Amino acid sequence: YGLLYRGGQLNGYAGMEAMTDNGKYVFDEVLGIKSELDLRTPGKDDGGQASCWWNSAAGYKKVPLSQYGCIIPHFGGNANGVASYVSSSLSAIKEIFTYLSDINNYPIYIHCNAGSDRTGTLAFLIGGLLGVSYEDMTRDFETTSFTYYGARWRSDIRNGKFTSTGVMRDDRENFIGWGQMYSLFMKYYAGDAGTLSYAIENYLVNTCKVDVQCIEQIKDIMLQ
Repeated sequence: YGLLYRGGQLNGYAGMEAMTDNGKYVFDEVLGIKSELDLRTPGKDDGGQASCWWNSAAGYKKVPLSQYGCIIPHFGGNANGVASYVSSSLSAIKEIFTYLSDINNYPIYIHCNAGSDRTGTLAFLIGGLLGVSYEDMTRDFETTSFTYYGARWRSDIRNGKFTSTGVMRDDRENFIGWGQMYSLFMKYYAGDAGTLSYAIENYLVNTCKVDVQCIEQIKDIMLQ
């Protein structure tokens, strides 16, 4: 609490509401947020933002990130789907976790546009690394369904029940594969330990090449 904040865009991209002056005041003076971590792609869906939106003197870091299975090299895509592995994900995640390892950047506001998919994927990595259960992270993820950005479920629903695909949507509009992402991590990275925390740390260190010291520093910051 009070270290990481997760949400949507602030700069009014594509006709969405921008942060008000009162919102800027709350971020700056009430919450004391020091840094903005923007996961959008420059020139594509960021509205040209190049500095912290609520305080131009505050920290601003832009690292384009993909979502769900697209960050996992073993992801071969879905039948009749659009999503596939994005190779730049590994260097992006290394850059993000290096940034998260610096206590001077906190508190940090993390976002993409909706704050649901790319941001949700990063929240999964951070929470899972720190030992938050898949069940609790799924409850957090699915509360996104109560916003105007639309439903976010762990999988698609047929006849009133969740399926085992772990994919809610995969088309040219969006890719939502929360449950599948979890399954891929557990299949390829959990090893003999069999825990999500181990799987994510294994992925970060051995696949994304995040320095072990960065991992330890993040744990020291977050697990107080």
